[in-house]
Amino acid sequence: MVLGVSMLPLVTIFNQEGQAPWHLWVPALAQTTLMGRVLRGEALPWADVALAAGVCALLAAAAIVFVARTLRTAALK
Repeated sequence: MVLGVSMLPLVTIFNQEGQAPWHLWVPALAQTTLMGRVLRGEALPWADVALAAGVCALLAAAAIVFVARTLRTAALK
């Protein structure tokens, strides 16, 4: 799992078509995409930043709910 997340930024290197809109929906890839824009001196649209942050917040909330349910069922056994 960690290896897959670590290799996601390579998608931008090997992709000959440039940045795609779906890159902002994958957290590690969105970070690389947005940071690349910053380093090139381009303006960051707030919609892109909000989308990347929203996806991260949604995944974090889902992980917290999953862990809470798992611990709750383990405590009841």
